[in-house]
Amino acid sequence: MLEGRLDLIWTADPMRSRDIAVEPVMKDELVCLLPPHLGGQPLTADLYFGLRHAVMRGALHERLLDQGGRRRDIVIGDCHCGALPGLVGQCGFAAVLPKRLAEPMAASQNLALAALPFDIPDLLLYQAWPRHLDKDAQHRRLRRALKAAAR
Repeated sequence: MLEGRLDLIWTADPMRSRDIAVEPVMKDELVCLLPPHLGGQPLTADLYFGLRHAVMRGALHERLLDQGGRRRDIVIGDCHCGALPGLVGQCGFAAVLPKRLAEPMAASQNLALAALPFDIPDLLLYQAWPRHLDKDAQHRRLRRALKAAAR
């Protein structure tokens, strides 16, 4: 962004630079998308860490999910978000996603959703842009529209 190639990004990193303006855009709970046969039962830490996981490409929350020295069995990393419902439903994988992405996936593919078995902060996303665009009317309109759509 500082090189002038990007005018706006969404990031989980509240960038700190006097040349970059940043504002929070949305906050979302992280949930676990599960195969249907696991629905209706509590997701314990043992079950969570015992499952095979698919990781969404560009997932901003991944660094938070290995807890207390326990690591997940990540079978597929860098997976396109659109492939996750099939991998969860057909292959029995688990995937951790923001709730607003996971809910429509679960509903359309008859998958289960569960709260994570450990405390984890909500995913907070920011939009960031070069500060020289603060006064650009079209850029301000774009930022406002994207922020409103995320609510």
